[in-house]
Amino acid sequence: MKFPSKQFAFRERGTYERLMSSRDRGFVLRFAVGSPSANRSSTWRVWVPAGQSDVYLSQRGLGGAFKASLHASGECRFAFTKNFVLQQQSIDNWSRPDRLLDTWARPAIAPGFFLPCRVAIPSSELRPFTTWIDPRRPVTWMPEPPLGNHVAIDLLIVEPQLPQDQWPGKNSMGTILLRRHTLSDSTTLFIVYSNWLSQPSFQKGIHDFHDSLQRPSRAWVALDPPSGEGTYRGILMGRDGENNSRYFVEVALDDPPNMLAGKQDPSAGSISL
Repeated sequence: MKFPSKQFAFRERGTYERLMSSRDRGFVLRFAVGSPSANRSSTWRVWVPAGQSDVYLSQRGLGGAFKASLHASGECRFAFTKNFVLQQQSIDNWSRPDRLLDTWARPAIAPGFFLPCRVAIPSSELRPFTTWIDPRRPVTWMPEPPLGNHVAIDLLIVEPQLPQDQWPGKNSMGTILLRRHTLSDSTTLFIVYSNWLSQPSFQKGIHDFHDSLQRPSRAWVALDPPSGEGTYRGILMGRDGENNSRYFVEVALDDPPNMLAGKQDPSAGSISL
């Protein structure tokens, strides 16, 4: 597995997401690793607009700037959001030719089974948060993994109709089902998770990421200054060398000295590990 090649850093914010009107309601799942009263990850959100088969993924602190779009056509995109670009343009802080950061075709891991992307949350990157969780938007919590492990959350699109008591990887990999949702094109979205031992190359990539924060020339993006309402988090984005799916690794930014210096640059944060 090739370790992530792109990095993005933002703060988990304490503000609420906009309430959806009844006509907009579709499938929504919010998930996190750890415990709201102890070490935890950011909150992630998966949603499908009503009557559609396009699936979207964002991290709470990154939702206003980035999102992954997993389209029913098979095209997948990771891009800045329109609102974020307009915001940056309004303060003369946008120099990219377009919003797109990455695009790929969702890969098949077996006939009729597609794995567009995965979220990986290592135990070493969990931290206590002071952000208050809105009870109107429930979060599904996964247990903190043992030290040296990470939780892998897979988003899969499946064409065959599986029995209600079956899901991808249940028998072969011991995956646990978070949610399933039938899309408008009759395929099924499965969100499953499992614990993985973090291989040395995986841990080295995270170590190198933290080490890069100490380089004075490194530029980072920060939406807000630090405060007691949240904690800075980073995302490493990479490609699985075996099946070409994408994965997003959440990391902690305990002391991000270079994120706050100088003009914000929405194109910064893309390096090779």
